[in-house]
Amino acid sequence: MRRRISTGIHGLDSLIGGDLQDNKVYLVSSKAGTGKTVFCLQYVLTGYTQGRKGARGSPLFSYLNGAQVVGG
Repeated sequence: MRRRISTGIHGLDSLIGGDLQDNKVYLVSSKAGTGKTVFCLQYVLTGYTQGRKGARGSPLFSYLNGAQVVGG
């Protein structure tokens, strides 16, 4: 059985049936302005804070380093 990984977004994990499976590729697709980048940044931030391998090497991690915290 594969390990499950939280998206880091409250309510989304239960909405999608638990969370995401480890070592899988997921496509995030939708119209402009629907939150795809925010979702990906939250996912990378969650992985980084949990010490997951790969989060630091992600292209989004560089973007996350320059991002400002919004909403706190």
